Amino acid sequence: MKANDLVVTTTLLLSLTLAGCGGPETPQEVTQAFWEAVFEADAETAAELSTLVDEAGFDGFSLDWDGAEVTWGRVTVDNQEASIDTVFSDMPGVKGGKLETTTHLVRINDQWRVCFR
Repeated sequence: MKANDLVVTTTLLLSLTLAGCGGPETPQEVTQAFWEAVFEADAETAAELSTLVDEAGFDGFSLDWDGAEVTWGRVTVDNQEASIDTVFSDMPGVKGGKLETTTHLVRINDQWRVCFR
């Protein structure tokens, strides 16, 4: 391998590694990571991705998420706020097994956070 090829390859691998280390950045990525944390009862990650001040306040929305599936709908971004239509199916304990909601986000210090209400 030529020295120039080695430099290009090393730079590319380093860039990919650093890109993989970053957390979710877009409203869609933050929303997906937040709900994955909720499904896994991961209070620490849910708090980091939301406006929740203390992970002790995380209660999983008092729902059973075991086996639930999520799909995303319309995404609206308006300056420092965003909303994503969110549909949960196969929800144990929810009439009809389906729950439709909107995930609201706010941009704080250049980072999107789910509004925890």
